[in-house]
Amino acid sequence: MAADWAGFWQKYDINHDQKLSQDEFEKIEDFAPFSYANTFQGHKQHYKIFKQLDQNKDSYIDVNEFAQIESVVESPLMGRVWHSDIATHF
Repeated sequence: MAADWAGFWQKYDINHDQKLSQDEFEKIEDFAPFSYANTFQGHKQHYKIFKQLDQNKDSYIDVNEFAQIESVVESPLMGRVWHSDIATHF
């Protein structure tokens, strides 16, 4: 069971600039088939996740930063679906 990261990116990168703004990120419904890690559950979960992924603090998440998504979602297969370079899925 692997996520369709290219489809995910196409759906949520609304202006197709190869990065997600916080407004675009707020529109994410979920990371199906994965669930949010416990530390990101509840109130302001999108904000917390965005801040975690925005490593260079430029208020955008680019493809390379998004590659760290496994740090905020839990794989039902204990990591076996993650590609070592998720950016190759785009």
